[in-house]
Amino acid sequence: MVTASGTRLVIRGEADEGNGLDQEAWFLARARQAGVPVPEVLWLGAVDTTAGQRMVMVQTAASGRALKVALPGMSAGQRSAVARSCGQVIARLHSVQVGGFYRRHADGSFEFADCAILQAADLANRLDNLRVLAGAGLTPAEARQAECLLPEAVAARGDGPAVLCHGELYPSHIFVTTGEDAAVTVTGLIDFSDACGGRPLDDLEVLCWSWPEGDRAALAAGYGPAPFWNDRGRRLALGQLRMLIGYAAHDLRAGNPAGARSYLAALKSVLASEAISASPGMSS
Repeated sequence: MVTASGTRLVIRGEADEGNGLDQEAWFLARARQAGVPVPEVLWLGAVDTTAGQRMVMVQTAASGRALKVALPGMSAGQRSAVARSCGQVIARLHSVQVGGFYRRHADGSFEFADCAILQAADLANRLDNLRVLAGAGLTPAEARQAECLLPEAVAARGDGPAVLCHGELYPSHIFVTTGEDAAVTVTGLIDFSDACGGRPLDDLEVLCWSWPEGDRAALAAGYGPAPFWNDRGRRLALGQLRMLIGYAAHDLRAGNPAGARSYLAALKSVLASEAISASPGMSS
């Protein structure tokens, strides 16, 4: 949508899954206060539709274009520059501490009050997910390997404070522009429908999985010191392990076997990766 003055706007309706729009607006406001380039919410309210009242959000559009679209035309230098810029923007996002972990409720409380409770629930949930996958494509040996790795994978997130995490930090949700000197910088993070209280690894494992050819050294240089840059990729791989177990189980339960097969194939690749096959305990 474009206004008479030429301002581009985005109108978002409430999704079946993820945050309500009121919570998405809260996370966006916190990110903007920290200087993260995110859309500005101009209006949030209920509108009448043929299906009844629905919540609608009007927000400014991100400038530039999606990283996913821009990447094929970038030089090696531009790819390194944009990875560094991504790291800087994500670090700014993670500088925002929030009051708890996972979903934020309308009363301001979070699903989990502290990290110990989160980790216990996370481990139980992933083990339950794994039982679903054991009969749907994982070999018995792969299922045993994943089960043995899960406690380490859950612990790899760390026990620090809850920070603002995007939740779905894919290249399609990162917008970039190219300057006159051909330098590429991040100009926007969009779609905070899965934003939550989490740990920094939660976002970085998603980005590094969905952008496997990304310049990880440049990303780390932009982000700054963190344990998951110093262990030859083990924490990131462990994070992807627990992430993919959850994704695959979700799609199986939702009746999407094609999606589940794709995630299972990715999970098998992680289990066979050098980072995982290295000596255990490196992420402690």
